[in-house]
Amino acid sequence: MHLKSLLFSASLLSVASLASAYPNAHWEDGKAELSGYMLTQPRYGQLRTGTAVYIFVKEDFSEKAKVKADYVRSATDQVPIIKLNFIKKFPTGIYDYNLMTSVFAPFGSRQGLRAGMPIKVSYAHQEWCGSLYDELKTESSGVQLDRHTYFDRDELKMKTLPHQKNGIMVDELPFLVRQFPVPYLQPGESKEVRFLPSYERARLLHRPHTWMNGTFSRSKTASTLKVPAGQFQVEIWTAKLGGNEIYRYFVEQAFPHRIIAWDGPQGERAELKGNTRLPYWQLNNNGGEKYLRELGFIP
Repeated sequence: MHLKSLLFSASLLSVASLASAYPNAHWEDGKAELSGYMLTQPRYGQLRTGTAVYIFVKEDFSEKAKVKADYVRSATDQVPIIKLNFIKKFPTGIYDYNLMTSVFAPFGSRQGLRAGMPIKVSYAHQEWCGSLYDELKTESSGVQLDRHTYFDRDELKMKTLPHQKNGIMVDELPFLVRQFPVPYLQPGESKEVRFLPSYERARLLHRPHTWMNGTFSRSKTASTLKVPAGQFQVEIWTAKLGGNEIYRYFVEQAFPHRIIAWDGPQGERAELKGNTRLPYWQLNNNGGEKYLRELGFIP
């Protein structure tokens, strides 16, 4: 399975350049990397306490169907990717919010787009008032957006946005700050970019999804950060959108560059409680919840 994935990736980027760009053998153990966070989330003008989980795992992805490739397809259709499932859960009074963003980032370039630019982003949002589902797909022709929702003013709207020079998505920042598939910034470097806001922010604020001007920077040196999971040497990556929307990622300086904490707009904050590598999809029997201890969610 893993050798097949490497052979498919060679059609997109040489194996030699992959090896020099990112130690992809880290993802070849058949496990997912799971990180649990203590979350502070703004909603309805108040800060809520909840949990967040990052799940990074290597998969094969179908370029044509834009889904996980569970059976053998052509070498040109099957693309090796890293999938990120980003889950948030937090209460608002009597009812909970459950949010999940999935990002599918290829190891190489495709359709003339830069290496690592997500093939697809999806966002699902459930709370007691209703639910919604958004989907983004990148093609050579542009960024295709599709929305399905219960909420008025958020009715179904399908549109395509043109690609932007130096365009990056807020939803792919967890990849870029981890230097996947290649370092986007060098230490101390800053770039003017065009940001596509996160699906989460666009939906929670009921605002249009459109490109924004911004800057993306990486600290020159590392600093020490203490979180519930321990003490780490971290670099700080900062994304500023439109002058007043700021995200800061505190990223482990040593490989595999785990995200130790992050800050977001309006007081959002998350700090690492636990991290592990597990084949979590096999741990769904009664009793499997004991592995939540490794994420810091149970004592």
